[in-house]
Amino acid sequence: MWALGKQIVAVGFYKPVLGIEKELDFLKRVVPGYSAIEFINQNITGSARVLCVWTGAYGYYFNRPYYSDTLIEDRTIKKYFDESKNWADLKGTLKQNEFTHIFLRRSLLEGNLTQRQLEIFRSFLHNGTEELFREKDFSVLVILPSAQADRIKKED
Repeated sequence: MWALGKQIVAVGFYKPVLGIEKELDFLKRVVPGYSAIEFINQNITGSARVLCVWTGAYGYYFNRPYYSDTLIEDRTIKKYFDESKNWADLKGTLKQNEFTHIFLRRSLLEGNLTQRQLEIFRSFLHNGTEELFREKDFSVLVILPSAQADRIKKED
């Protein structure tokens, strides 16, 4: 009972209910990556489809379609990496599966990739995405349309 009471006090679940803390402040403090979720909800169209990787099971905070690759962490994205020859193949697979954005916890994903997967991922980040939001270890990426990705690649 002591440990449970100590946890309740530490997390402060009661604070929003009692008006001691605003609900939004509580969520930002307690839910990892909540600021990124808030960014997605406020700045990305409702028809966008988000792939969540290593972000925890907090999809119920989204107001749009999403796919959570977090139950058995990063299984789907690793499958996509393994089926891809390069970053363009990865991008094509994501687009084919109708993903428009990726919400990820970067260090956890990168720390669990093989060297080959990591090379594809880094090339994909550089050539096929644009980072829209980052806070601490959480990033929101848009998967660029082909023409835009080709233009960026030429500029480099």
